[in-house]
Amino acid sequence: MSSLLSVQPARGGKAPKARWSKLRVEVDDVVYDGQLYIPDGLRASDVLCDDRPFLNLIEVSVDGNTPRERFIAINKRSIRTVRVLDDGELPGSLDRW
Repeated sequence: MSSLLSVQPARGGKAPKARWSKLRVEVDDVVYDGQLYIPDGLRASDVLCDDRPFLNLIEVSVDGNTPRERFIAINKRSIRTVRVLDDGELPGSLDRW
């Protein structure tokens, strides 16, 4: 069963709102910095550990280069490390995603 089905409310009875987290994902010799959508009530680790085979990032820099890629799907089996760089909201210019 996917972890998406077991959402627990936070203290105080309200689940956290959906948000975008900035992640650094290392895959072999490539480093991706991008935004990951975190649904209501979940954490980044829940999205990383769910049953979907790909991790979907937007506004991604590859090895620190610009311009950014608008979207990249990374096979979760190839991921070596993940760091949460910012667990906040997505900037207003990208809120249409």
